[in-house]
Amino acid sequence: SFKIPIVKLSLNNPENLKTELLELERKYDSIDIVIHNAGLTQSLNKKDYDEVNFVLSKNLINSFSSDFKSKVKFIYISSLSSVGAGNANNLQPIKEDDLAKPLTFYGESKLKTEQFIIKQSNLNWIILRPTAVYGPYERNLFNMINSIKMGFEIYIGSKEQMLSFIHVYDLANLIIDVCEKNISNEIFNISDGEAYSAMRV
Repeated sequence: SFKIPIVKLSLNNPENLKTELLELERKYDSIDIVIHNAGLTQSLNKKDYDEVNFVLSKNLINSFSSDFKSKVKFIYISSLSSVGAGNANNLQPIKEDDLAKPLTFYGESKLKTEQFIIKQSNLNWIILRPTAVYGPYERNLFNMINSIKMGFEIYIGSKEQMLSFIHVYDLANLIIDVCEKNISNEIFNISDGEAYSAMRV
């Protein structure tokens, strides 16, 4: 077993954040990998999404300045929402190079952060875009499943659509695998590899 240190960082204060990270680097000799999975998923206010998902992420990325001696591998957990819906006509899986047309403020904020990351010439980055994640502590899909168990099946829209999911444990294992791979500056859409029909069969 090993101890994982828990630290609080001033993401909303760039100067303090830079100091805090430099102190961590001195304390632990180096910081090799940063997995950025924090974010706001529910709000009625576009400004909240931009502030949390973009501005605070930008502050963290900018903190790895020339003063930072470590060569950090920055893994950003984005979302398939940054791309938007797939093709409703052919129902083909969404590809990494599809034209991004996010449908929500959440997706827009994630895409904005992706675009900022890609522009960083000195950053060793990887962007992961999970589809809908289910498992322990997730509530939205859990509530939907419970509704179906009680006989209430809700459809959004009238057209046929294909859905994708990934279990949180599979996502966590995949993130660890990515940490160990010698890859950089790539984007990956993440699912369990299956496609699920939203219509009754």
